[in-house]
Amino acid sequence: MNMNPMTEEHFSISGQHMKLSQFKYKLPEERIALEVADGVIYAAIGTDVYKITDEPHAIEEYLCDKSILCYDGKAMLHALDKMGIDGTRVKFLDLMLYAYVINPGSGHGGVESLASMFLGKSVESGCVAVGLYDELERILRERVVKDGLEFILDEVELPLLKLLYKIERRGFRINCAGILEFGEALGRLADDLTASIYMRA
Repeated sequence: MNMNPMTEEHFSISGQHMKLSQFKYKLPEERIALEVADGVIYAAIGTDVYKITDEPHAIEEYLCDKSILCYDGKAMLHALDKMGIDGTRVKFLDLMLYAYVINPGSGHGGVESLASMFLGKSVESGCVAVGLYDELERILRERVVKDGLEFILDEVELPLLKLLYKIERRGFRINCAGILEFGEALGRLADDLTASIYMRA
């Protein structure tokens, strides 16, 4: 097994720029593997990786009827939002959630961890690794199906992704009066328990 770290040179990204409209001639499916790094969007066709040069409105329009294959969909949504792109109309296939469903706790080691665990490949930390996403998704999907976890992944975890992003972005309301009242009730309970302890001592 070759465990020499894969670097960006393995994914042929240097100098390759592409408009997303060109992908329709190269992609057989209505999904696209994307990664955002340092404010740059990278897309993959197999292991060939391209820097996307479209304007934000063109990217948003292109993505609206696609599925995005990514790692950490919430982070992707926040990154797209900072670039002026609304990704909330897009379906996400989040490799981190695939790994979480298969083995809770295994999805947070980054793509590097998943590549090592499921592909036997070592990826240099911080490397743009979107060129591995298709292969990873295929293997992780097979494992999800084998373990009978499709419903949890497809009907629970993946749909929750955008909801949790919206909560993170917009926040949520809290009942301040209710929290204060609950705090006072806990304080009274603590006083009663303290008095009871002293009486028994």
